[in-house]
Amino acid sequence: MAHPTPISNHPLYRLRAEFLTNDERVALAYQRAKLVLDTYKLCAEDILHCSPKYWAMQSDPAMPLDGACFTIISAHVGLTIGTLARHAQSRPDLLPLLHRLLAFDTVGLYLLSERGHGLDSFNIETTATKTETGFILNTPREEAAKMMPATTPLFGIPKVALVMARLIVDGTDRGPRFFIVPICDKKEMCRGVTSTRLPRLSGTSPLDFAITNFHNVHLPPSALLYEPRCSEGSPRRLVGRSVADPHWKRCGAPLDSARVPIITFRTQQWPVLQAIAVAMVLDSWYSQVIQHTVDVSTEPQVRHGLSVVVKTTVCRQFLTCIRDLLRDGAQEILTTTSSLVLRQTDAASSLPKATSPHSAFASSANSFSAATPSLRPPSPNPCSLDTHPPSSSTMQASSRTLPGGHRGASANALVTPQAESAIQALGHAYAYAAAARAGSPSPCLTSTSASPSAQTLRGTLSVPAWTAPHSVRQARAVTCALPHLQEYLDALDLRSTSRLPSSKTTFGRLA
Repeated sequence: MAHPTPISNHPLYRLRAEFLTNDERVALAYQRAKLVLDTYKLCAEDILHCSPKYWAMQSDPAMPLDGACFTIISAHVGLTIGTLARHAQSRPDLLPLLHRLLAFDTVGLYLLSERGHGLDSFNIETTATKTETGFILNTPREEAAKMMPATTPLFGIPKVALVMARLIVDGTDRGPRFFIVPICDKKEMCRGVTSTRLPRLSGTSPLDFAITNFHNVHLPPSALLYEPRCSEGSPRRLVGRSVADPHWKRCGAPLDSARVPIITFRTQQWPVLQAIAVAMVLDSWYSQVIQHTVDVSTEPQVRHGLSVVVKTTVCRQFLTCIRDLLRDGAQEILTTTSSLVLRQTDAASSLPKATSPHSAFASSANSFSAATPSLRPPSPNPCSLDTHPPSSSTMQASSRTLPGGHRGASANALVTPQAESAIQALGHAYAYAAAARAGSPSPCLTSTSASPSAQTLRGTLSVPAWTAPHSVRQARAVTCALPHLQEYLDALDLRSTSRLPSSKTTFGRLA
């Protein structure tokens, strides 16, 4: 995709962030986000219809250089503006707000996840009660506080949020709806809104993440966004080049010989080659999968199923490549080396979004029966990864034959642990076929299909792993051990030594 003058050459990207304080780095992330938006000059139509300009911004090589900046842009553009743009034609009163957001004069936030519910949006507890003059927004209890979005007023920029809350009309719960809620101005929080800043997430690019509560916040009738739809957000930028470059440049220096480039060692060659191959293969798939996910003529269930496959495959491939590239020794504990920071940022961003095998299986159970027959790629090579039948359909069919169906205890013990591998296997097949059709270099295709993870996933495609004897034995062992969990914890004598509040809470609940 074509990009304008490289953003990474701008003075804001030449600053040595590791020499700045946390707050200085957060302020820098907001400045960089404005620079990105000023550079690409997106309009609402670009975001609403995912134009080439929109995807060019998302895939700009500068994006992986600052995880906090990427997080700001993802929520601001893909979620907030993307959601508002859908209503702009029928709601001209939203245009002034959209213009401020597009100019980054106001930061857009997306408050969905609650501390006690994650992305289980159907069971959120925040309420918006209809009154004669509008709505009153409230956080009924601590577990209903909105988790993570950066709602503090500390960095001199107004913020407005799309807050998902339960619409209460005459005492009747009308279900979750989005409400436009001012959060703060340049200096202080808006009345009734409180923001408690969270500590910096270890190893990540710092941002002013917070826990947000609402106390009798009065909203006008126009705050309600009717017929809300939740965006999946923006795909993560592949970082093959950014994680590989340091390995090409670094040199080792034997005491009695000339400096030797570290890339000459086979232990470095394979991780770098694998990262590059994965980046190329996924990039080919990325450009093709966009057409499916934005095609409104495709069934929503199919589009959702494909989105689950893409997210699971890309995120796990990213983490696998980063893990294999963590060979820089002591340098990896420094923020000057991007690999560790990228890995931690990815892990931290996945936690509040419930990116897990369980959520993947929950999605697959509802979506893959429609998605698999419609979107299975044709095999360009009889020996390729995608010659086996997709296992997601097999997974769903097998789970239905177990006692209790796909929500039963047997499915939870035997099928759910294999769900992520099955979805990754399907993603590998799609990506490989797309890259082969796009004419990706043969060595990259060979490297991708020969990776240890691909070999493992190929087995997942051909044999339902949850029927293997070792899986049954493992499930039985867990079932037998679970009732004695408190006993095992007590035997470790960790109650008095733990300094983590969460662990003390766990001990208390198990007692």
